Amino acid sequence: MTELRNFFVYNMVDFHEYMKSHYKTDEYFEDFLNRLNKYNAEFGLGELMSDTKLRYYSAPYNSEKYNIIKSSVKAAAEKYLIKISEHTYSLKCTKKEIDTARFYKMKLGIYGSEDHTEHYKTKYSDKYCSACDTHQRIPAEKVFINKCEFRGKDISCSDNLNNEILLSDKIKNLIEENNLTGVEFYPAHHYSKMIKNDYPVWRMAVTSILPPVDKSMDTEIIEGYCDVCKCHHILPLSYLRYKNSDLQQAADFNLSREHFGAGWYGSPELIVSRRVYNIFKGNNVKGVKYEIVGMI
Repeated sequence: MTELRNFFVYNMVDFHEYMKSHYKTDEYFEDFLNRLNKYNAEFGLGELMSDTKLRYYSAPYNSEKYNIIKSSVKAAAEKYLIKISEHTYSLKCTKKEIDTARFYKMKLGIYGSEDHTEHYKTKYSDKYCSACDTHQRIPAEKVFINKCEFRGKDISCSDNLNNEILLSDKIKNLIEENNLTGVEFYPAHHYSKMIKNDYPVWRMAVTSILPPVDKSMDTEIIEGYCDVCKCHHILPLSYLRYKNSDLQQAADFNLSREHFGAGWYGSPELIVSRRVYNIFKGNNVKGVKYEIVGMI
């Protein structure tokens, strides 16, 4: 297994200040890319990754390339007016490593454009922390969704993942027939009375909460973190990992104790056993990706 660290690249030239003297946004981004290319050539970092929204470097953790990028951030910022921030990761694993792991982080797609069930009529119960004055909202038993946007899907979630995981009848039956543990099911209702060809959708509430992640996992604690509830304003800088002894009593479906993300609510990670992985893969369950959970 190879862990890659991703360094995202930002422009330190203020867009609005730039636009006071320039009329085309293309010039702004072309200027930024030219400076990136000069930086890239000077430090010999190789290919700059890019998609439609992001530009970033990716390097194996603690490799020569990683150390060059890490040590050259300040120089790059001063010389080329760019900022490089290390705040995410990715993994490269062999098929054997994936198939023989004990636990996996299950990554689900968002079920629709209105991905927060709060947009409809869902009622929430509050888990309140008096130390940081923060409410952790968890849906009550009745969840209202737009079933038109879930039609044809097997499993997905709301953007928050605060126990807002939605299942088709097929997946609910699959879980029950195989006696997979750590979950409860509640009907999900269409937000209005009018829907053609209604069909059952279920909210899966995960009841098993894992112990804290192992201290060897790199995280960034950002402003707003609370030492009492310890469940928001945590950014993961590396893959999830736990002590073997901490997962001896884990269920088939679990949520991380930590809520990762910059928002006040954050999102717990959904962590599943190899049984879930094998059953879902064997039944071609759609809308699911997996990432190995490290064991210490």
